[in-house]
Amino acid sequence: MSHGETVELVAFEKVTYDLLRELRDALTERIPLQSLEVRAHREALSLPDSAFNSARGQYDAHEILSILASKIPRDVHALGVVPEDLFVPRLNFVFGIAQRGGNAVIATVRLKPEFYGGASNQELFVERAVKEAVHELGHVFGLSHCDNDCVMRFSNSLPETDAKPSTFCEACKSKLEHVHR
Repeated sequence: MSHGETVELVAFEKVTYDLLRELRDALTERIPLQSLEVRAHREALSLPDSAFNSARGQYDAHEILSILASKIPRDVHALGVVPEDLFVPRLNFVFGIAQRGGNAVIATVRLKPEFYGGASNQELFVERAVKEAVHELGHVFGLSHCDNDCVMRFSNSLPETDAKPSTFCEACKSKLEHVHR
C-alpha cells in the first residue's frame, strides 16, 4: 500500500466515547490494512433538525454523510455513529450506509436488544455495532456485498446480522489487500 488510510470515528449526540474506543480497537484488529489508523474523535456532533424527517421519525442517512464530509478532512474517512434511527429513500430503515472511497455512518438504536423489547445486553450491542462498522468500512474501502460467511454479507435484520461473523472471508481480505497495496 502506498499510503496509509485513516478512519475517524465520530459520535453523534449521546454516543459514548467508550463505544468509540471499543469500535476503534475492533476495527484496528479486523480490517486487514497494514497502514490503517483508526482514531476516535473527541467531540460529539449534534444531529441537525434539517436531517430529521418528522413523518418517518427518522434521520436521513445521506444528510448525516454530508455533515461528516463538512466536518472531517477530505483525506480521512469518517465513520459516524448515530444513536437514532436512519433511513434512505425506498427503505424502512438502514443499519448503515457508506460511500465508496468516502465516509460511512451506522445507526445504533436498532442494534440494542431493548429496541425490540428484550433485556439490555451491552456485549451483544457492541458485537452488532462492530459488525456494522466493519461492514460499512468494507464498502468505503471498495468491497461489495459477499455471499460467503463474511461480515460483508448483506443483512436486513438483526438475525441476519447476528448470524454473520465480524471478520472478512479470505476472498474479501484478498480484495482489500490487493486494492490497498
